[in-house]
Parts: sequence; structure tokens; C-alpha cells
Amino acid sequence: MPDIYNIGSLEPFVHALPAEEQPAAMVLIFNLIQLNRLVNDFGAAVALLEHAESHLASIQILQTQNSLTFVKESHVLELWKEMAGRDSTSTIFHFGKTLEAFGKSMNRSPTIANGALHEKLRAAKRSFRTAFPAFELLRHGVSHRAESTISLESLKKHSENGAFIFGKMTNRSFTISFEGAHRTLTIDKPTRRVLAKITNETYAAFPRLTPNLPVAYEG
Repeated sequence: MPDIYNIGSLEPFVHALPAEEQPAAMVLIFNLIQLNRLVNDFGAAVALLEHAESHLASIQILQTQNSLTFVKESHVLELWKEMAGRDSTSTIFHFGKTLEAFGKSMNRSPTIANGALHEKLRAAKRSFRTAFPAFELLRHGVSHRAESTISLESLKKHSENGAFIFGKMTNRSFTISFEGAHRTLTIDKPTRRVLAKITNETYAAFPRLTPNLPVAYEG
């Protein structure tokens, strides 16, 4: 069982800052901790997929014994898998936007900014953009599914080669059509490890805070 993280361990650091910097510092720390939480959120989506796949294998015998029950059960499992896909696109989006938020907080907390390793932070952001180049479009596709299908013109706009995917899970890949292309996100343990690695790289950019931040498990 993982250790319980105590955010209170950072309280002395915040209180030692100039009073005018403390609110921004608290926001920055909140966002740092949120990265680890988002890694765990993504891990939960992977676990849901694994559960659905395992349960589907366990009910295969129903396919011949009671086909109607099998159809109902398997349909629910497919819906769970698609739900995991939709949630994961939001998690990746929030992760990316959280990375972008550190600059604003540091502008209002020069003490933290002066002690930060900015090249490490920029490298973490580059790693994220390389791993998830279409993260914004994926999230927008999920969030605006109704708008994408509201008219024939809209469907044509968002389709790729005449095909529109409303949101489909194939093995471990979730695909949705948006802005003229099929956008895909792989939802598995290696992807979760990428997020954990980027989280730890981000934490390393704040050496004065790192000892009291949670560790994102990369295993």
C-alpha cells in the first residue's frame, strides 16, 4: 500500500516566503501535487480497462450457453471501456494545462522562480508535447461530441476520409474524430509511466520542494 502523502510538510516552506508571494506559491504547490493525482487518475482508467477485459474473458462461456446474457454483459463492458477512454482524454488535457500553469505562478513568486531549474521544466513540457501532440484536440473531440454531429456540414468537417468515429475503444486505443482527423490515445501502463516520468522530471525542476513532494511511481 502506498504511503499517505502529507501536504503539510510544505507548510514551513510557504510560511518562510514573503507574505505577498505565499498565495502564488500555494497555487504552484497545489498544481505540482495535482500532477501526481492525474497520474493516478490515468492509472485508474487503465485498471478499469483491465477489469473489463478480465470480466469479458470470464463470461465467454455464456456466449454459447446464454447468448442474450452474454450480449448484455459484453455491451456494458464495452461502455465501461469507452468511459475509461473518454475520462483519459480529459486527464491528459488537465495534465498538459497543469504543466502550463507553473509559469504564471512563478511570475508572482520570484523566490521560487529564482530557485527553479527552468531548463528541466521546459524539458518536461517538451516531453509531454512530444508524447501527446494532439492532447487538446482529443479532449475537445470528447467534450464537443454533440456539436460535431449537429449537422451534415459539421460531420463532414470533423470526419477523416468520409468516416466519423464518435468515440471507440479498440484494444487499448481510444479514437475519436475531430477537426478532420481520427485522434487516438493509447491507454495502458506504458502511457501511465510516461506521465509519471514527466511528473518526476517536473518535480526535479524545483529542488527546494522536491524532498517534500510525492513520488510518481514509474514501475
